[in-house]
Amino acid sequence: MTLITVLISLVLDHVLYAHRDSRVGLWFNRAADAVAARLPSAWDGVGGAIAIVGPPVIVMLVVQWLVAGWLFGLVSLVIAVLVLLYSLGPLDIANHVEDYVDARRSDDHERTAWYFRRVTGEAPPDTPQEEGRRMVEAVLYQGHDHLFATVFWFCLLGPTGAVLYRMAAEGALRPPASVVDRPALHRSLRYVLGVLGWIPARLIAFGYAMTGSFEEALRRLRGRFRPAGDLLGSNRQLLIDAGTAALRQDRDERESGEADSADERRSPDPADVVDAARALAVRTAVLWLAVLALLTLGGWFS
Repeated sequence: MTLITVLISLVLDHVLYAHRDSRVGLWFNRAADAVAARLPSAWDGVGGAIAIVGPPVIVMLVVQWLVAGWLFGLVSLVIAVLVLLYSLGPLDIANHVEDYVDARRSDDHERTAWYFRRVTGEAPPDTPQEEGRRMVEAVLYQGHDHLFATVFWFCLLGPTGAVLYRMAAEGALRPPASVVDRPALHRSLRYVLGVLGWIPARLIAFGYAMTGSFEEALRRLRGRFRPAGDLLGSNRQLLIDAGTAALRQDRDERESGEADSADERRSPDPADVVDAARALAVRTAVLWLAVLALLTLGGWFS
């Protein structure tokens, strides 16, 4: 049922992608804000972060237990699909990147700038080469933040796992006002999210290696399995390093930097490099869906 739930949720998400923002913000961000506003000022550590994430997770765990077996599992399936659908991150990275590439190739600067801000959260840089680099980096880690990590925890813990990751992500990546006003609590939420994303990030990085330049990416992965201080930042940097190595982008940039002032080597079109990163992310997603299918057939998942 896990594989069926994931596939149904992804199909529905693709059809309803325009409503992602309202779905996620309506539930998880408000829940995090409501709990954080009532936390004592001394609860700024990991315990406070767990207190924010915990209540919706406990509710979902109870619901998951209560409906188990109803109507031969049909009720559980419907709830699982809805929970996973609502737990996916607000950024539909695949559609936004496709629209960015189309806008870039049609020289629509206004649309290009809008999608760049939407994906990266930053203003467009002055040079096309820098624009392409930042977009590629965002593509390589945003898929993890908004899709893969949620699906990973769903596969392990069911709907409870999806709620667990999304609650932590909303509190850390899009903190409500009650969290922003407490920097220590925000740092604790980032730490919890980094812990939850540590394994999924490395699975994606390995997927980049398997579906891209294996030797280049594997070289970047060596020695990167030890926990770091800023786990969330470390996870993202690992995805960027492994992904750009799998794309051989770092080699292209070195060669481009060695070109003489006569511009012997032409800078790549941002649309092309971003489209290549999108294709790498899609191949990685297909790879892990295939692995999930094999695990399901082998009886590892129900």
